[in-house]
Amino acid sequence: MSSLSSEQKLAAAGAAEESAEQKPVTASEAAPEKAPESSSSAVSNGREKKKKKWVGKLIKWVLIVAACIVAATAPSVIHSKTYFQTVFYEDVSRYLTENLRIVFLSDLHSRQYGVDNSLLLDEIWGLQPDIILLGGDMINRNDTDIEPVLSFCGRLTQIAPVYGVLGNHESERIYNRGDSELVARFEEKGIVILRNEMREIALGNNVIQLIGAEGTEYGFDEYGGKAALDEMELRKDRYKILMDHYPILFARKLASYSYNLGLAGHVHGGIVHLPGIGGLYSAEEGFFPTYYQGEYPMRGGARLIISGGLGDSGWFPRIYNVPELVVIDVNWC
Repeated sequence: MSSLSSEQKLAAAGAAEESAEQKPVTASEAAPEKAPESSSSAVSNGREKKKKKWVGKLIKWVLIVAACIVAATAPSVIHSKTYFQTVFYEDVSRYLTENLRIVFLSDLHSRQYGVDNSLLLDEIWGLQPDIILLGGDMINRNDTDIEPVLSFCGRLTQIAPVYGVLGNHESERIYNRGDSELVARFEEKGIVILRNEMREIALGNNVIQLIGAEGTEYGFDEYGGKAALDEMELRKDRYKILMDHYPILFARKLASYSYNLGLAGHVHGGIVHLPGIGGLYSAEEGFFPTYYQGEYPMRGGARLIISGGLGDSGWFPRIYNVPELVVIDVNWC
């Protein structure tokens, strides 16, 4: 074979260079060489992935548990806003000459059971009480129109004499919001509001002493409650009823006074009823309070009855805690 001429060799070399310039560059050839990942970085990335996965599972289970709680409690919450129960207690006294029936309403918080509270009114009519007592917080501190509650209370006076004490919501309206006419508006409807005072009341052939105390645990001494009760002439031969909105006062401030029946409200039955445990919370005692609802023996043979109330005022609803109307039958012996 004959050898190539020098011109042919130059032409062949030029063609090879042109072909090399036109050859496409692959991704592996174009990308810079990647440094190998360190072992510590790999461990960190692994932990981050596990953390995200764990957080995701936690959120999922929290949502599941929350959904179960809502499903389980929703019927109770709805029920507590539309229905009340009538709860009966009994007492006996040798200071009476005939049986006495007391209806006790507390913590209505402007709730309506039927149009104009017709369901509640009809129930009380049917009970035929000798006296009706109001334990306070019939309205809310922020209510702009309290006439429906005043009108309802006025209709109660057509059934029996009505006496009451102030709750913290009424007191806040008076002292913090300047509602100086509030007590007078109740009294215009025929309700007697007892503010650290006692009345002897004839009910049929019975004569009882009814005491209305006022003030929180920390204001009872300072704002006249103690001084007023110390000066009262409480007779030993009279059946004595002592009302105060705050049940904790009966244990801490009122234990030394002479009475037969104590009545209180305020704590809404502990808000949540836990099976086998009772009320969950009260502002005065915190979680798992002693005084939340029901009947309690007190010093000297007295009895304290705490109403679970007929309404609620806060954002947290009543759960497994049916509102109640309290009836106390005191039988003579």
